[in-house]
Amino acid sequence: IRGLIAAVNVETNELVASLDQHYLNLAGILATSGGLIFSGTLDGAVTAHNAETLEEVWRFHTGVSIKAAPISFAVNGKQYIAVVAGGGNASGPHGVQFPELVNMTPQGALYVFSL
Repeated sequence: IRGLIAAVNVETNELVASLDQHYLNLAGILATSGGLIFSGTLDGAVTAHNAETLEEVWRFHTGVSIKAAPISFAVNGKQYIAVVAGGGNASGPHGVQFPELVNMTPQGALYVFSL
């Protein structure tokens, strides 16, 4: 079972770009007005992609599975991206297991990045 991120032109319903992912995407996607999208992976990465091409432009490895959607917030005019990592093993829906991820750290953590 694999994941997919897709960029679609909402006016024409055309697929503009797609990005196959090695694991299910349980984290969802956050799109920013700055042309970036953020997500997380079951193998512990927080990623940023160009919103039009889906090219990966940044990656941070946490070591903890990510199953929560990133959020964006601003403090004193500075924008931040936050994501919660953890919450159990790296299993997908209906207990789908990924044997290579069984030793992932099960703790939880909050990661915050500034833009």
